Amino acid sequence: MRPLEVVILAGHLLTVGWLYAHIQGSPAAEQAAVLIVPLVIVLHVLWEKPRWQMAPAYGQAGVVLAVAWAGKWTAFGVNGWAIFCGIILYLASVVLPYVLAVPHLPRPAGPYAVGTRTFYLVDKTRSDAFGPDQTEPRELMVQVWYPAEKKPNARRAPFIADFKIGGPAIARRFGFPPFVVRHVDLVRTHSFLAAPAAEAGGPFPVLTFSHGYLGLHSQNTWQMEELASQGYVVVAPNHTRGAIVTVFPDGRVVFGLTTLPDDMSPEQAGRLGMQQWAADVQFVLDQLACWQAEVGHSFYGRLDLSRIGCFGHSMGGGAAVHLAAGEARCRALLLLDPWLRPVDEAILQQGLDVPVLSLMSEGEFGRINGQLAEQLTANGRADGLVATIAGTGHYDYSDLPLLSPATRLFGAKGPINGRRAARIINDYTLAFFDTYLRERPSPLLKEAKPYPEVQIHPV
Repeated sequence: MRPLEVVILAGHLLTVGWLYAHIQGSPAAEQAAVLIVPLVIVLHVLWEKPRWQMAPAYGQAGVVLAVAWAGKWTAFGVNGWAIFCGIILYLASVVLPYVLAVPHLPRPAGPYAVGTRTFYLVDKTRSDAFGPDQTEPRELMVQVWYPAEKKPNARRAPFIADFKIGGPAIARRFGFPPFVVRHVDLVRTHSFLAAPAAEAGGPFPVLTFSHGYLGLHSQNTWQMEELASQGYVVVAPNHTRGAIVTVFPDGRVVFGLTTLPDDMSPEQAGRLGMQQWAADVQFVLDQLACWQAEVGHSFYGRLDLSRIGCFGHSMGGGAAVHLAAGEARCRALLLLDPWLRPVDEAILQQGLDVPVLSLMSEGEFGRINGQLAEQLTANGRADGLVATIAGTGHYDYSDLPLLSPATRLFGAKGPINGRRAARIINDYTLAFFDTYLRERPSPLLKEAKPYPEVQIHPV
């Protein structure tokens, strides 16, 4: 919960207790005491912004204020039914803001501030494989996180852009009514909109990220911000019709596909989707080369395109495998609980020429995806590791577990603490890309074992 929310709830408890214990029959003192919480609520509304989960707390403040101000506190206080209702209201005031708290993303640990920009790109050489009009070009929204110069009064980026559209889509994805997730729009990121790219330390290595099916390009914000703070430029396309929602600059909205074409199995559709997503990333890499060479562009001279790594979650991991198999610019590949069943069998049998690290939940490792990750790694012609992180679930490799402690109840995460999972994943991500893109070997990939949850599997 946010600071003033904690003060409001503590204030309710202390105020009511103090009124009962010390000042019954003193209307002036009662009226003064019950003003404290409403004043804090005013500050909370102005600074932190209100949210529906705090409605019981707001209501309780109004009831207590009205009763005490009318000079009826003593009569109200001895009514057992009123006491019972007050307890229920207070419990609701505590439980709702806790279970559906405004999340706090982990603060990036690197030396750089984090900037972010979003771009609209059109690939006129390709159509959308799943689009209704095969004559229309492929359109993408792409977000970039990068090492930045922090400027005074810089504006923080929203956690999810166009949340009024995307929020309800996300709620429906997990079977919730839209109002349940409204508080997510109050999340404060550590990224600054359109901040100038850092001058010192560049040009910077580049990483591409592909989200999972019906995910979002910003679904791993904690990871993007950490990588950017450590001196990487991270580029994430929102894979149109594979993302849960895409909003274009002209206001058009494209939702992710939830039904398959009649003539396709899930594996066939997955393979076609992965191939399209890999082509999306290749197109984005071509655009990066243009930006790097364009005098006056915000990324002019700031990108080291000789050091490119790729990573992805779930279906995005499978797409990254397809990308690495056919794209020489990719020099290292990280897979986050990847969905590998649709990956072309020839790729799995032949392996890859680049280092591969697969970080997996125990559940996915114990299924066909784990076997395929081991096969891909064993057949590779470069370094490769397959590791599991005990206690993680499939969505622990995204922002989702940080959004509410209740996510485990809905099967959205494993038993591991979400922040610890994020720390482990970030440490291994940095160790891997630092080793193979910056020539800074990390003992974390070999003998060092600071995290007992991590098990490296021989292949």
